[in-house]
Amino acid sequence: MEREGEDPPVLASWQGPDASGQRRLGMLIFMVALGMFFAVGIVCFVLYGFTSSASAGMDPLYLPVEVWGSTLLLALTSWAMRAMGRAARGGDFGAMGVWMRRTWWLSLLFVLVQVPALSELLRIHFVYVDDGRGGVYGIAFVLILLHALHVVGGLIAVAMLFWKVRAATPQESHVQTALLCAQYWHFLAWVWAVLMAVFLWAG
Repeated sequence: MEREGEDPPVLASWQGPDASGQRRLGMLIFMVALGMFFAVGIVCFVLYGFTSSASAGMDPLYLPVEVWGSTLLLALTSWAMRAMGRAARGGDFGAMGVWMRRTWWLSLLFVLVQVPALSELLRIHFVYVDDGRGGVYGIAFVLILLHALHVVGGLIAVAMLFWKVRAATPQESHVQTALLCAQYWHFLAWVWAVLMAVFLWAG
């Protein structure tokens, strides 16, 4: 039984008063794990490209022009996501929705532009495979593909948030979700920047 004058116990849950802290912690753990995953892939790329005998005599890594176009689109997406975060923190839900839509469309363009780039990298990879050498193009293809798939996951999250904001009065939970989406997008932008730096170095 509860004694008079005492507050009832609060169970920690995703809907409880500490939900936002748990969600931020969960996002941080996820990004750390994902960052380690990409770090391992980058190390494999570097080791294979610079120490493997199978890569000896290969031409410098070629990046299709679409990769550069998608880099510009990702920079614009990060800018739009930053604007969405500012609107969310300021309580301007109308502007938040506008920037959310812009972020979604820019991210979709990023993924679509990468499709021909991935196709070209895969084609070059099989050219080297047919020549009896694996090369670094296969690893580059996998790293870019995995990054694009995580962008698709972000697209789904933003679409769900936009639907919830339209279907109900915006609440603090929506603001927290928008800020987490922005944090995730900036993380993906930094991962892409590191990938591009490594690819340029290899080229």
